[in-house]
Amino acid sequence: MLAESAVAEDSRILARLVLEVSERDDEAILWAARAQIRAVLGDEAFSSWAQGRIAQVESWSDIDRWTRADLGDAFAVGLLGRAVELAANPGETAVANEDDFANVFAITSQVSEPVPVPDMKALRAAIEVGADTLESAIALECARAYTFTDEQLADLLQSATTAQKSLDDDAEPAREMQDGLAAVTIRMASQNPKFGYWKGTSTPHSAASVGSSLIAGWVDSDAYPASLALPVLTAMVTRGAKAHSSLAKALIDDWIRHPGGNDTEDVPRGETVRSMSALLPQMEDSASIAVVSSWVAALGDQDTRAFVAGLAPHILTAGAPTDWGDKAMAELVPLFQRSIDYSADATEAAALLMATGRVSLDCERELLNALGAILPYGGAHRVRALTSLSQLPWSKELSPAVVTTVTPYVEEAPEAVYWALFDLFDSRGLVDSNLTAHVDVLLEDAEPTEAMKTRANPLSRVLSLENAMELALSAESEDAMTAVATRTLDLSEADPAVAGLLHKIAVLQPPVPARSSFAYALAAADYDVYASAVRLLLADTLDVGGAGDQHLWAFITIPLRAAERAEVWAEVESRLTSSAQEASAAAIVLAATGADDELDQIVAKNIGKVMLYWISDEPAAEVAAALAASVRGGKRSRSAARSPAARNWRVSEKKAAAAAALKALR
Repeated sequence: MLAESAVAEDSRILARLVLEVSERDDEAILWAARAQIRAVLGDEAFSSWAQGRIAQVESWSDIDRWTRADLGDAFAVGLLGRAVELAANPGETAVANEDDFANVFAITSQVSEPVPVPDMKALRAAIEVGADTLESAIALECARAYTFTDEQLADLLQSATTAQKSLDDDAEPAREMQDGLAAVTIRMASQNPKFGYWKGTSTPHSAASVGSSLIAGWVDSDAYPASLALPVLTAMVTRGAKAHSSLAKALIDDWIRHPGGNDTEDVPRGETVRSMSALLPQMEDSASIAVVSSWVAALGDQDTRAFVAGLAPHILTAGAPTDWGDKAMAELVPLFQRSIDYSADATEAAALLMATGRVSLDCERELLNALGAILPYGGAHRVRALTSLSQLPWSKELSPAVVTTVTPYVEEAPEAVYWALFDLFDSRGLVDSNLTAHVDVLLEDAEPTEAMKTRANPLSRVLSLENAMELALSAESEDAMTAVATRTLDLSEADPAVAGLLHKIAVLQPPVPARSSFAYALAAADYDVYASAVRLLLADTLDVGGAGDQHLWAFITIPLRAAERAEVWAEVESRLTSSAQEASAAAIVLAATGADDELDQIVAKNIGKVMLYWISDEPAAEVAAALAASVRGGKRSRSAARSPAARNWRVSEKKAAAAAALKALR
């Protein structure tokens, strides 16, 4: 206020006086009024006063008083320098606490452009105070605001090692210190991954590995979460920093020790280790071998096997060496060799390994031989081995040997196991009649099951022809019908074979759509053979046909072409008015009018005359009824047949024949 009310020169004098006589308690007021003071004295004078006050900081409480959200780079760097000095000399002031660390973090966050480290000696001394102290953590936090040479960064990591060694046996490092070291390690790996550090050693070693080794030890002792260690490993691997095997091994061992759990950051350990697995192709050999060795060893442990097997797709990737899969299988195969009572998780683990495609044929064969040796024991042991054989994704190359091993015992497999084996072999094109022999047996006395129907297509290629036909009809599978049709045509006498097949279909009386589909499939396979088969059936019906043949003619003319359909009608028409016996036989063929629209139209043009003949010219109630019944399903022929029967006949014989026809048409 005085500065604002005085003249310019007096204002400068008053402002200097205010700054010089101000106490520490006044700093907040003066900072708030810095715009007015700068306007009077200028930036240089105010900055000089502020830097002088910062230089007088002697305790963490002083740091607290100067922690502000608008310090700016220069004042923030100055305060951090004082913080480092305080941290380096903890005996001269109060020990730092969480609030003090928070203050330093807030100050560091204001530094937009890091500056060269002002006092490397003090910074290292502060780090070396002790890994369990916040002084060490504060020093590492201050390092975020500084730039370093490669050697200086390496020295910081070495100081962290000294700080760790100073801990008592029962002491743990402060989390803030651990996070700070992780940040410095990442920085070292990113700045110069190949920088070798040799102080205190006879040969140079990776500078970043100094920090990663410390972190690995913390993870191993459950003192640091794997999810926070992962970024360190990632930086080292992706930037090419060597000697990261101890950290990689620590991450997978942590996961194995704590199956299915989250770390102290509430991050699933499985998520961390899967991310780490993605780095395997880029890891140095010693690191990838260390990871895989730990994983393989865990596969051999019954307590961890089921859990760690799930990592197989992430470790045994397309680029992984084949011997990794073989090493893993080498832990599992003996489980099947040593005991016929092996546990289910052994099969599950083997399946996961084999599914990666990174297991050699020789290893697969060893496993097959081990399971094959169990099959002769019978009973529950045989069922267990068959179950395992059905659950394993055998390679295409070994699948024929699996079929040979399984087939003699397959009848004893539970239904689900049998069909799992069937599906596996079907996918390899290896299903044969030996494998499905017991399905043929089942179908002799029972209807097809849903499991059979869903597999009608492959089964129809290997079951007995009659069973294949029944299954194709039951499943209404056009593919299966086509397969049966093709097999029928392959027989030495195809014409009668197709005719016989059609007759069997009629006997079974499946739904009309299924019958029609089968007829179309047979005709599509070889039309000439099909047409010839229809001629054979026509001759048989006209000769000795019975009422059951109506089911046959309800569908077999549908696929015929115009010429062959006309041929059928010509054979039938000539018999419709010749004799009662021949007319009754021919009437059976007219059942085709119910599904064959084209034949229905042909018959409709002539059936009225035929009906009139057996009602009026040669009254015969039985023949008239037979003819009427045969065309009852036709749209046009039914109407045409009704017309003469509906007349008002007076002669008793004619009246009786017409009545019989009308009754049949209802």
